[in-house]
Amino acid sequence: AGLGWLGTEYALTGAVLDLTALGLTVVAAVLMVSNIRYHSFKELDLRGRIRFVSMIAIVVALALVSLEPPLVLFTLFVSYAVSGPALTLLYIQRHRRARRAEK
Repeated sequence: AGLGWLGTEYALTGAVLDLTALGLTVVAAVLMVSNIRYHSFKELDLRGRIRFVSMIAIVVALALVSLEPPLVLFTLFVSYAVSGPALTLLYIQRHRRARRAEK
């Protein structure tokens, strides 16, 4: 959906958009059935007290989204999709280092 909005906003058409959509669909499908873990944000509590820095970050994020919604939201969605494999690789690397240190 984000790519569709981005393509409409910037008048992207043709084979490049088609191949990008195909690639994103395949990557999303593989990530959905993989064992890669993602941050769920379930522990985020906005009802209680919020630190000042967190509040500023939320305001800045909303301001960025309001400037160029299709581009910023698509970038956020892609960043979240990449964060799972990146954090998984970091976890594997740390786990291997810890196992080497035990030997």
